Amino acid sequence: MNNFVLISHKYIKSQAVLQAILTLDVDVEAERVAVLDRVTLQPMHNITAVSSNFSVILPLDYGSIKKVIVGIIDDDEVHNCQFIDGVSAEILDVNAVLRI
Repeated sequence: MNNFVLISHKYIKSQAVLQAILTLDVDVEAERVAVLDRVTLQPMHNITAVSSNFSVILPLDYGSIKKVIVGIIDDDEVHNCQFIDGVSAEILDVNAVLRI
């Protein structure tokens, strides 16, 4: 019974709750990951990379446009930082992930 909510002993279909999610697979040497808006260069996330695989939540608009820049940074300055632009997040229904 996915996407259904129990209200007063009746199941009703819940509304879709859409969210943009960016799944990242970064180099193990990366110590920080920066996620920026490509147009304004406004930082959306500056994350300490504790794992090479993780996800970040972005505003829904970023799921339909390729206006995100993702960069990896090595705080020890052993490696050069690397950035990629034109990244798009995936849109998913939160109800499909969070089953009631």
